[in-house]
Amino acid sequence: MIKGLSEKDRKKYYETLEEADSSIKDVPQETLSPYPKKVLSAVQKMKTDKLETILASAIRESIDKLTIDLAQKAQLLQEKLFPLPNVAQKMGYSPSSMRKLVSRGQFIATKNGKEWFTSPELHISRFGQKAL
Repeated sequence: MIKGLSEKDRKKYYETLEEADSSIKDVPQETLSPYPKKVLSAVQKMKTDKLETILASAIRESIDKLTIDLAQKAQLLQEKLFPLPNVAQKMGYSPSSMRKLVSRGQFIATKNGKEWFTSPELHISRFGQKAL
């Protein structure tokens, strides 16, 4: 879910949209149709880096969830999913390091409520070696 479930995530999402829209708000409504160059110029000035980050994160999380669902249905995972801190400890990572690996796309994980779940098998270097 792109705008998130928590109030904090929704607020961050809406603030990011407002920031991206701020350059278009400066273009008078009467100039939108007859002067597309002004609209194009305003769109080119949009600050979209935060929005791109939010969208990329949401897409990665969706792909991870789909990957896990498909791997489970195809019985490609030997182990069940465990809470992220448990897997981190088993693999010699701190929970914060493991969360960074997940956020960087180096580890596949899925979120259930407020808790992340994964398996040692879902480390990208290991997962990529399987015959999918």
